[in-house]
Amino acid sequence: LMMSDLTFTKVADLPIVHIQNFYSPDELEKIMNELEYLYSIDRYKGAEEDGGPGTAYEDGKALKVGKGLHLNVVYDDVKQSDILNINRKLFDKNLMDSLMYKHPFFRYLWRSNRDETKIHYFENGDHYRPHTDDCVITAITWFYKEPKMFTGGDLIIEKAVKFPCLNNTTVIFPSILYHEVTAVVMENLSGLGRYSMSQFLYM
Repeated sequence: LMMSDLTFTKVADLPIVHIQNFYSPDELEKIMNELEYLYSIDRYKGAEEDGGPGTAYEDGKALKVGKGLHLNVVYDDVKQSDILNINRKLFDKNLMDSLMYKHPFFRYLWRSNRDETKIHYFENGDHYRPHTDDCVITAITWFYKEPKMFTGGDLIIEKAVKFPCLNNTTVIFPSILYHEVTAVVMENLSGLGRYSMSQFLYM
C-alpha cells in the first residue's frame, strides 16, 4: 500500500481517510470473482428481504434502495470467502500505525475486537439516504467491472464532503457521521452496477 494513495480530511473535527487502490491487482481480481459469482447465483437480496443486507430506517421507512447481503452470515467458515480473508488488510499494522499517527480516533481501529462485512450491489435508481451506523468505525470500498457502466453511487458525508465512486477505493470514517449514497444511473443491468463492501468495526 502506497501511503501516497492516502488522503486525510476532517468533518466536524472527526477524521476521514480516503485510500485509492487499496487492494493489489491480484486481491482485486479475487474480490471481483467472488462478487460476480454471488451475483450469478442470485444471492443478493433486497434491503428488507430475508438474507438481504438490512437497512437503516427513518419514521418506519427504509432509507436504502438496493440489494446486498451480510457476508458473515453467508459463510459458515470465513476461510470459504476470499473477501473475508483479503479484507483483513484493514488491520495491517503499517496502515493502523499511519492512521493512529494522523488522528487518535483511529486507535479504535487497533482496539476493535469484532467486525462484520456487508456487500451491496446497486443498479439504476438504487441509493441510500443519510444515516449513521451502529458501530464505531465504518470502512467502505467500491468495486465495479471495468469499464464503468454507470454514474452516481458517490458517498457524501455530513453533506460536507463527497467521495466519487472509484474502483478499489476505500473510505474509513467514524460511524456516527451521517453518510449517504447518491443514486446510481445506468442502462445495462447485467451485473455491471456498483458493488461496495462495508466493514463495520465494533468494540
